[in-house]
Amino acid sequence: MEVVTRRTGVPAEESAEREHIVEGLVKALSMIDKVIEVIRRRRRRRRPAALIKKPFAFSEIQANTFST
Repeated sequence: MEVVTRRTGVPAEESAEREHIVEGLVKALSMIDKVIEVIRRRRRRRRPAALIKKPFAFSEIQANTFST
């Protein structure tokens, strides 16, 4: 694992975090109209909570990424 980390320059943990966010972005694209509606409709504090619930079921990290 050290060899891969040294060669790529990106620790595995950081890669996994990026992958998780990208998966959320891909999922959001498949339902972009609904996601935009929630983001526009909700107050800033409650946006992530709305995106974590069904039908979206994003993780907290993913929901916070969309709401910034």
